[in-house]
Amino acid sequence: MTTEPSRWLDLVSEMQAAVWEEAPLHEITHGVVDLWGTNGQIVHGPWSAAECQSVLLPWLAAGWVDLIADVEPPWPLAPSDWQPRAKRDRTFLILSATDATELLNDPSRWVLGTADGHVMLCRTEESQERGFSDWLDLARQAK
Repeated sequence: MTTEPSRWLDLVSEMQAAVWEEAPLHEITHGVVDLWGTNGQIVHGPWSAAECQSVLLPWLAAGWVDLIADVEPPWPLAPSDWQPRAKRDRTFLILSATDATELLNDPSRWVLGTADGHVMLCRTEESQERGFSDWLDLARQAK
């Protein structure tokens, strides 16, 4: 688990960005590289699945994050058992809290080319007015 303070803060910041950007689960452990100036780079991550879970699961439990999927993905995906139970909201399927928790707790399912791996993180109405300090505090409480 992440114990170094700056790495942990970076993890929380990037997981919040992943939620806002509706990143798919198959991407969240990879990390990202930001370009800085003409020759600089800032590397975020990669993180272990356990590190990602340590932040995302409390946010999910608090109702700040939903897991969603495209009703009609742009390419064929291996199906998953949660699909018939998901609630449809226009062009998205919203996983039930139980299915979302089970999926976040099983990173072996976060695989590219599967319905599970293409599930995306998504902010809820409950989290819309929350600032970064709120997200950070909730993650810290679960630490």
